[in-house]
Parts: sequence; C-alpha cells; structure tokens
Amino acid sequence: MQKKNDHSARKCEGCVCDFLKKLQESKMEMQCDDDKLFTLIKKNGAQFADLRFVSFDPKTCCAIFETFTRSSRQIWDCEKLAGIKIQNVPPIPPQPPVDCTCNGTIMAGGGTPETFNNNNVTFIVPQGDSRTVNGRVNICKSCDIDESVFEFLVPPVMGSMFGFRFESSIIESVMCADDESMLTAVGMGVAEPVGNNGLDGIFQYELILITGTGGGDPGSLQITLRDSNGIVFHTAAFAPTVGQDGKFVSITECPS
Repeated sequence: MQKKNDHSARKCEGCVCDFLKKLQESKMEMQCDDDKLFTLIKKNGAQFADLRFVSFDPKTCCAIFETFTRSSRQIWDCEKLAGIKIQNVPPIPPQPPVDCTCNGTIMAGGGTPETFNNNNVTFIVPQGDSRTVNGRVNICKSCDIDESVFEFLVPPVMGSMFGFRFESSIIESVMCADDESMLTAVGMGVAEPVGNNGLDGIFQYELILITGTGGGDPGSLQITLRDSNGIVFHTAAFAPTVGQDGKFVSITECPS
C-alpha cells in the first residue's frame, strides 16, 4: 500500500490556524484591512507585535506577515503559535494633553542646536561594543508639548548589523525635577530598520536628560525602548557629543 505524502496530507489544526484560514478568506474577498496589525504569541510566551497579515496557505500551515514598516516579511507555522491578537487601530491611540513644566534640549556652543552626536555610546541592551547614536531632541519646545521633537539614528555596524531610525509620535508624560536638573519623557514612537536585524515597529520610549554639574560637565542623555516583551534597546548615560564643541544639556523652567 502506497503511503500518502506527509506534506499533501497535512491538516492544520488549532484555533490560530482556523483564525488564519478565515483571515485568508476575508482577504480573498477583499474584506481584510491591510493596515490592521497583529501580535503573534509563541508557545514560550514571547510576543511579536505590529505585524501585517499577507497570506496563509492551509496546505503548509504557513502564514506570511510583514513587519510594521513593510521592510521585510516573516513566515510563521500556525501550529507552533499559542495565540494571535488583533491590535487596536490606530496603533498609537490619542493621548490626553501633557502639561509642560520645563523645556529640555541640547544647547550648542558650536554646531547645530537640538542635535546630539556621540560615537562612543555604551549599549546595555543589546550588549556590545560602544556605538554611535545621533539625533535631535527638544522636549516641550517653547513650552508647548506639540512642538516637541525626539528622533535618533543608530547606524548599522559595517552596513548590516542592528541599525535603525526612531521618531517619537506621542509624548505621554514629561516629569521635571524641582531644580531643573533632570527631565524624563515617556511616550510612543516608530522604529524603522537600517540594514539587517534593526528594530521595526512601535515602541514605548523613556528619555532621561540630566544637566551638567559645571566644570566642563555637559550633562547626559539616556534612552530606553520597550515592546510587549520588555526592554529591546537601552543605553548607558552619554554626553551629547564627543569633543570640544560646547554642546550641553539644558533644562529650563516654563512660565507658570
């Protein structure tokens, strides 16, 4: 008796596979929103958020998803998934207004205001050698939360490893020390990969600005990004620049 081909006889089972079958049917009938985002949950509990559904093949149990910025595609076996979540749309919901009690930015004795560029930043997550981080920051510019800017670039190493751009979309809170020595901003933003293995999707960020203590101390920045699994990017505190161009962290009180 001839054995059946295992590949052709395979039957995808489970609620995740069933959901993906229905999603594929909706897509074929032009009833599936291409901008809808999903979180895939592996059996070990790890979650992969901000994915866009492309297609599902019930013969192979393989589903194809695109990353948030559509820069790459991923293939998943539905039988190896523990669950799937439909994310809220829009992915970053509107936030209540944030009061500005202080303004935090980079002042330039020489060069461009608001900008930072340090080629010797220590990465705590992911662990590795010192790397370059450059960008712009001006939280509560003109003491108006809507005028704020926070964006940065991590160039890839040798054009291939863990590079990305990040831009803040929403600021959820701004906390200032009573003596204007520290500002902490928390919000949501979007990362776009540069090279292979870069971050791609929506992340919560925490930005800490600390003013200098005088005597040539320019102050520091510290950046943390998180997703549903925890911290994905975390720097040690770093100066706004390496060199003698006079840049320093400035935090000033906003008028009452």
